[in-house]
Amino acid sequence: MNNYRDLQIVIIGDGIAGYTAARQLRLLAPEVPVTLIGAEKTQPYSACALPDYLGGYLPKENIFLPPFRGLDGIKIWKGIAAEGFDPKDQRVSAGGQRLPYDKLILATGSVALVPPVPGTRLAGNFTLKTLADVEAILAWEGKSAVVVGSGAIGVEASIALRKREIEVTLIELLDRILPTAFDLEASRLFQKEIEKHGIKVLVGEKVVGVEGKDRVTGVKTSQGLITCDMVIWAAGVRPNTALAQDAGLEIGQFRGIKVNKEMATSVSNIYACGDCVETWDRILKRPGLSLLWASAKEQAAIVAHNCLGTAPREYPGSLGVLIVEAGDVTAVSAGFTEAALKDVGETTISTDMNDKGYTKLITKDGRILGVQFVGSLQGAGAVLAWMQKGTTLSAAREVLSNTIYLKGAPWYYQGARFVS
Repeated sequence: MNNYRDLQIVIIGDGIAGYTAARQLRLLAPEVPVTLIGAEKTQPYSACALPDYLGGYLPKENIFLPPFRGLDGIKIWKGIAAEGFDPKDQRVSAGGQRLPYDKLILATGSVALVPPVPGTRLAGNFTLKTLADVEAILAWEGKSAVVVGSGAIGVEASIALRKREIEVTLIELLDRILPTAFDLEASRLFQKEIEKHGIKVLVGEKVVGVEGKDRVTGVKTSQGLITCDMVIWAAGVRPNTALAQDAGLEIGQFRGIKVNKEMATSVSNIYACGDCVETWDRILKRPGLSLLWASAKEQAAIVAHNCLGTAPREYPGSLGVLIVEAGDVTAVSAGFTEAALKDVGETTISTDMNDKGYTKLITKDGRILGVQFVGSLQGAGAVLAWMQKGTTLSAAREVLSNTIYLKGAPWYYQGARFVS
């Protein structure tokens, strides 16, 4: 049995990746000294639940995560931002101290993007990334808002603000909302559901500035002026790599910290996980970002194992999955859109539209590259499982045609319509 008492592990970042790594380390090696450094002053919370708190669907106390069991003995520095780290001396600078480490885990997350246009420093400009952001929006008590960017955060923020009877205009630069998750047909169907909530949606329109003297009075676009008293910037996020770059770690082509399959960085004894890293896509086996809660947890557990030098574990890659809701209508996307697959050659497209909903399946040589659901989610669970496992349509068809195989995987029936 290994003795880890002399192995000092420091974690920078107190989001889900940081806490998962800490908990996993404690479960694997109760004696290992672990210090977690995080800038958040509150207890851990679900970032995914922030729009629900903003909209009043959840009270504040319900967004906090249950206490993480298994963290006994871990030193947690709350409300202290790490200022940097020195890979040569193997020390982290934080809170006026230089903390030594043998293994360092970077879980620094991501930061919200605000385009460099005039007026973004006026009072009334907000992002929606942290609990503090939501508190600031609620304290502002605005009456009309422009939400810039129609990804999941932009859509959810728009619906949440309408729930609070705030007038909302949602602006998207591209030709459709949720452009990285849905192609045009699915996007337009979901846009209609959003508009039923009283949200004005503008696509193909560029924000060129924010108007106002001391505070926001409007947003100037390529098409004109929209009067409002607050702006929510939901134009995306980027990996928070500032500390890693300062320390000389290699950064990938998508601007995340570059790691190998064991989640090790380009510098020895330093690992990274969560939104800050660039990993690879499970479907196309190429580099990419996966700014998802589930990916962060899976990566963090692998990092914990590999920090301890036990049998190395490898990250299998990410599968992008998006779930959004507008009233009673749910939309789900996994993998890639048709628009994003133009460089992979000829693909096969199957669509189905009926009174229950819309489905689009994108395949190449029997491999599922992407799927989109709006309304009815029949078969979604099976298709997502096949994508996770790399199961081809022919392999799924073989299972469905064999009663012996089906006894071990009865859930295949859910996806039968996709292989008939």
